[in-house]
Amino acid sequence: MTYKPHRLLAAVLGSACLLALTACRGKGEGGGSTVSPGEAVSSPSGTQGDGTQTPANAVNPLTGVADIAPGASTRPIALMVENSSTARPQYGLDKADLFLEAETEGGITRIMAVFAGASRVPEKIGPLRSARSPFVTVAQSLDAIYGHAGGSPLGLANIQNFGLDDVNFLSNASQAGWRDPDLLAQRGSEHSLLSGGEKLASFIGGQGYADSSSHPAPFRFDSPKAGGGPGSKVQLSFSGLQRVCFLYDESTKLYNKMNGTLDNMEPHVMMDAAQIAVTNVIIMYDEKYNEDADHINFRLNAGEGVFLTAGTSRDIRWTRTAESLTFTEQDGTALSVNPGKTYICLVTQGNRVATVLQ
Repeated sequence: MTYKPHRLLAAVLGSACLLALTACRGKGEGGGSTVSPGEAVSSPSGTQGDGTQTPANAVNPLTGVADIAPGASTRPIALMVENSSTARPQYGLDKADLFLEAETEGGITRIMAVFAGASRVPEKIGPLRSARSPFVTVAQSLDAIYGHAGGSPLGLANIQNFGLDDVNFLSNASQAGWRDPDLLAQRGSEHSLLSGGEKLASFIGGQGYADSSSHPAPFRFDSPKAGGGPGSKVQLSFSGLQRVCFLYDESTKLYNKMNGTLDNMEPHVMMDAAQIAVTNVIIMYDEKYNEDADHINFRLNAGEGVFLTAGTSRDIRWTRTAESLTFTEQDGTALSVNPGKTYICLVTQGNRVATVLQ
């Protein structure tokens, strides 16, 4: 098959409508159902050997997949994971239900890994790094418990200003995480901090944080549709230093994340060789600015974007408030995505044209 390059331009700015997800909320286990895009997701109850009914799993509000243990909480957990070349390969990042990647400073990016409940966090994730303002802002919209190791001045201030429930791994390293001796020896102290679901859940429980949220989930999963544009391959730029690609695999119905350009890329894999693979990709365009001499921030009010799913693409809009992060079609109707994980790329307006190949 011969691929032809296209340029994908976002739609004009407009008002966006808030959307809400009517899904059961619960605390999940590490695994999840495998579904094809557009497939209805359900988890029927069963009968045990003694004749008692096994309650059905609840729907994961971040993925639309019924993989949440009955009666458990899905208060989002958002963890800051380092993404410099020194930090890769990482531990457990691929297990996140939702990803947000954005530039922080010096052209490098960080990734906020969001899990639908602490019990969905794998037994080992990291390296964990410090808070940055754009991620703190989105964590507020998701009502997530925010995990970080220190932070930039404004990032730390906004954790307090927004009233976020947080876990600071610098001041609570032994209670909520640990320094991995191998990473400490090979990469140095700043690249060695890890955590895991069991330890994190124990620490959060001791803090008395709420285990439920009234904030709507960022997506709907009813009646998703394919886009009219090309979307089998996409290359985008966070900065001159960090470029990424997503390649659609028809056999798995997933986008495999790659670091680099289409001409020179490598899979984004973990320490166990698992690759980041997602059902949906969203590119959010926004205005970038320097919040101080060292750190990047974004306006994060409203803007345009691109949605990729099932090898197709289309232009969308997004809106963020303190209570929600929502996505709509160009006409303002709520965006429905295919059940599965979603990778959000927050990209400056200056890099708003993404290269997409059919």
